[in-house]
Amino acid sequence: MKIENKFVKIAVAVAALLLLAGSLVFAGSWAVKVTDASTGLVISGANVTATVTATGAYAGSNLTDLTGYANISGLGDAAGIQYTLNATNAGYMHYERNHPAIRDTQDLVSPITLTMSPSLPSNITGKITNSSASLDGATISVYNINTGALVSSNASNANGDYNITGLLSPAFYNINVTAPYHVSAGTTNVYLDSNAILAKNFQLVYIPGNGNVTGTVTLLNGTVFPGATVKVYRFIGGTQVGSSATTDTNGNYAITGILPGTYTVNVTKTNYAPTAIGPIEVRDYQNTTVDFNTLYPANVTAISINPSSATTRPGNSVTFGASATDQFGDAIPISGVNWSVSGSIGTISSTSGIPSLTTIFTSSGTGTVTLTANYNGITRTATISSVSPNPGNIVVGGPGQIYPPAATISNVTPEVKPPVTPSNVTPEEKPPMPQTKEITVTIPAGLVTNTPATFIAMRIDGTPVQGSNIQFYGPSGEQVTLPTDNEGKVVFTPKSAGVYSYSIPGFSGESSGTFSVTAPATSTGGPKPVLVPAKQNPETVQAPSALFSPVDSIVNFIRNNLPIIGGAAAIILLIIGALAYNYFGKGGKGGYHGGSSSAKAETKGAEKIPEVKYSSKPSKYKPLGKSE
Repeated sequence: MKIENKFVKIAVAVAALLLLAGSLVFAGSWAVKVTDASTGLVISGANVTATVTATGAYAGSNLTDLTGYANISGLGDAAGIQYTLNATNAGYMHYERNHPAIRDTQDLVSPITLTMSPSLPSNITGKITNSSASLDGATISVYNINTGALVSSNASNANGDYNITGLLSPAFYNINVTAPYHVSAGTTNVYLDSNAILAKNFQLVYIPGNGNVTGTVTLLNGTVFPGATVKVYRFIGGTQVGSSATTDTNGNYAITGILPGTYTVNVTKTNYAPTAIGPIEVRDYQNTTVDFNTLYPANVTAISINPSSATTRPGNSVTFGASATDQFGDAIPISGVNWSVSGSIGTISSTSGIPSLTTIFTSSGTGTVTLTANYNGITRTATISSVSPNPGNIVVGGPGQIYPPAATISNVTPEVKPPVTPSNVTPEEKPPMPQTKEITVTIPAGLVTNTPATFIAMRIDGTPVQGSNIQFYGPSGEQVTLPTDNEGKVVFTPKSAGVYSYSIPGFSGESSGTFSVTAPATSTGGPKPVLVPAKQNPETVQAPSALFSPVDSIVNFIRNNLPIIGGAAAIILLIIGALAYNYFGKGGKGGYHGGSSSAKAETKGAEKIPEVKYSSKPSKYKPLGKSE
């Protein structure tokens, strides 16, 4: 075997392999170029999909890189197979082209070119509602499905209608709808065709809540009134329930966390006429303003003396007390009255000019006198009779007070009712305080669909919320109501993945909120090809979400031109083989022909080439003179 044959054979084999590999790669891989019909420029990020024309079966897809090329691999080249190429990109018309399987090597040079025309903008319109009414002010946001960037947004009007215009199409978009006091509708994927109007309605789930009552208290003259007590109350089963607050230095008040319903609001302060306004309606998540601007002082219109009359004897004493009422007939506290007595048959204990609520009259003789109480010009009188002792019974201190004969009594003091003071007035019995309405709710962690989970509702005083309904609202319209047990617990099994909300009517604090539920983890089984959805059901499919990198462009160039590169490499190898053959096989330096290294290979003049003899064995040779 000669050495030069090895080089030639290796070079030919490598070239053949390269040509074969190139033809195989090309047979299963198409290069598709996408351009703009109006400008001729390449379009990057376009989604190119191949399907079998006869069956519609998915065959492959890819995104165009920065040079406008997309390489679709895995396509067969059998005779008779025809593929449909689809190209989509935001702002361009949908493009379709049928193409037979590539078998002609001429197609190796020129890629398949798809030309897309710019499209007209499209609109999305619809209505936003909850279970009972249209929603005013709901926010509708449209996002780019690939980048997640906000494309456009709008708010619904008083009828719940919205309209978002000027969207690039055909394209996929994500829509999200939110509204105050409602559970978000979540993200919805839609496909918007060119120059189209897509009608899309949304229904949100309302979360019940509490309301507030606020306002200002002023006098009739407009002066702000601090320190007044404002109370919001209603009667439930004959029991008054409600909340109160005190006006600040500017006369303002705020009462929050009030359950929706019909209430009365009143304002009170010592020495001022009480004022009430009602009924008023308190609505959840709303503020109701109630101002009081007619408050005025309560005026003393009458005073009373107790007892109103009395009979005594010389040397004995009688105690009198004074009280006052306002223009409404209600008792009103006063600091005291000025006392005076006519005649000279006795004295009083109070000092003239110094108000006092009580005075003591001491008789020093017999006769009748008048006791006078004076409060800012308003007077009241009482009659006092002082009589001589007698052996019979006498009436002392007013009608009905009968005492034993005077002969047996050395000093009789009539019974006197004490003045009305806060210390000896039995307060009006009030209903027991209701249990606190402020609660906390314990939500389990790591909630998974179709797995029971225990929720616990507790009042802030540590007692469980017993027998109250917890309402659950799911992302797919699911609504479940469960009562709490004696420990404040309910067991709820979520059916869908997403954001849930809950509400416990009649309570404050954590009486409403949200929590997330995930689907059980599943094995993906490795990467899968990107599927492009059929247009008849676009809302359930998402387009590929990444563009080619510069490295992808280089790889695509090599793959698309591999046959040419392989052919060039084969030619280079053949040239190298030929040079090697010429060098080694035609007497070049370093050649080897079976003689010793010192044997000459030239044939100059009369010199003879040394004779070489071979043995009879075909597989070995030896120089002349060597024995076997």
